Amino acid sequence: MGAHATALREAGADVTIVAGRGRAPKGVRLARIRRSIRERDGAARLSLLAQGDRTKAHDALVERLVRKLRPIFTKADRVVCTTS
Repeated sequence: MGAHATALREAGADVTIVAGRGRAPKGVRLARIRRSIRERDGAARLSLLAQGDRTKAHDALVERLVRKLRPIFTKADRVVCTTS
């Protein structure tokens, strides 16, 4: 992700990396979203979701993530997603 962000920045793009951990290359902003589905009981949540069972705790987590991400994405011209 860092190499892509650097290349975009060098091409003149205004780049922000949104991540739960890690660092951004020089000249690239980092918006840290600390709470992710992988934290704490993430594996259990994913297992329940795979079985079609959505919990209130999961819905609350999604709401929190949406509240944090919406202002960042609203300002974006483009969004590139990746998983690790």
